[in-house]
Amino acid sequence: MRPVLSASPNPFLTSTTIRYSSHLPSSSSPRLYDAAGNLIRVLPAGDSRVLSGSGLKPGVYMLRAGDQSVRLVKAAN
Repeated sequence: MRPVLSASPNPFLTSTTIRYSSHLPSSSSPRLYDAAGNLIRVLPAGDSRVLSGSGLKPGVYMLRAGDQSVRLVKAAN
């Protein structure tokens, strides 16, 4: 079964909940990249994690886990 990756709410201000299903190997932990492709954060494995927007500038980010990806938008406060 392919992993399903989602984030809600999206766009977000202060935080968003990341959900994914499947038995992903640890090397497929969700990774957050900025628009330039720079790795920003590696999230811990698990079915659901809250991603804090603390320290993130407003803009577009890409969340990837395995072969799945989701575009995230951090809105300006």
